[in-house]
Amino acid sequence: MKYRETIIICLLIFSSCLENKKSDVSYSSKPNIVFILTDDQAWNVLGKDGRYEFMKTPNIDQLSREGLVFENAFVTTSLCSPSRACFLTGSYAHTNGVYINEDNDPDPNVPFLPQVLQEAGYETAFVGKWHMKPGAEPREGFDYWLSFDGQGKYINPPLNEDGRDFIEEGYITDILTDYAVRWLEKPKDKPFCLFLWHKAVHAPFTPAPRDSAAFPEALIPEYENWYHDMENKPEWLRRGWVYGVHNKNWKDSEGKPVPEKIKPRPWDPKNPKWMNYLRAILAVDKSTGDIRHCL
Repeated sequence: MKYRETIIICLLIFSSCLENKKSDVSYSSKPNIVFILTDDQAWNVLGKDGRYEFMKTPNIDQLSREGLVFENAFVTTSLCSPSRACFLTGSYAHTNGVYINEDNDPDPNVPFLPQVLQEAGYETAFVGKWHMKPGAEPREGFDYWLSFDGQGKYINPPLNEDGRDFIEEGYITDILTDYAVRWLEKPKDKPFCLFLWHKAVHAPFTPAPRDSAAFPEALIPEYENWYHDMENKPEWLRRGWVYGVHNKNWKDSEGKPVPEKIKPRPWDPKNPKWMNYLRAILAVDKSTGDIRHCL
């Protein structure tokens, strides 16, 4: 390994892995840090979880074997922007000021992790999905910046590198990984912290082209609660299920009836939407392996 004293934090929604090889690594007071984050990834979709027998995620599974896995986690801000602000400030939404998606960045008066690290002598880099205040321009606290506006695009995404806007051809997970690796490979005379925050596997679920036909014979096991009729569930939840609306297009369903019970849809074990969701995870696993290899 190029960098022996490196902590890898891999936050995959509810699957958190922290590399800690006590047998051959003695961490200094300022270890290097790599913080990998995925978006909208379920806790049980990795190979190590066993729910999907056909799923193979060897690189992330290796992290789980060699590190620490949090199996009992609770989300207090189950929304994109507020969750990201919590990671970067260590504070709740009512303290950091980020309550909804794509509205604002954290309150500048609240301690901000990248700036705290810089003050401690770290070199910092952000590569990936910011998804707080609109705009892709660089934020304070990062010595290197590669990001995009809002949700971004899976294919040929518009990017901003240290203030320069351009379009990069390719698949977003691979692109972000390539930029992260290039940054890691540059000579450094200080400890570093890399934030690699993927767009994947957020909808619309889009796998890498090389994985678009993965699992041709696979069948997705039926979800235990698939046939629940949502009786006694909140009206807003039933409305969202029937009309496919959420906060941004809620008015589209105003005045329309909402049934007390909802007839379950037939289960499709080869549902292309969910298959593509699982396929998109394969590129994230490859990315994790590429990052570890360059360390």
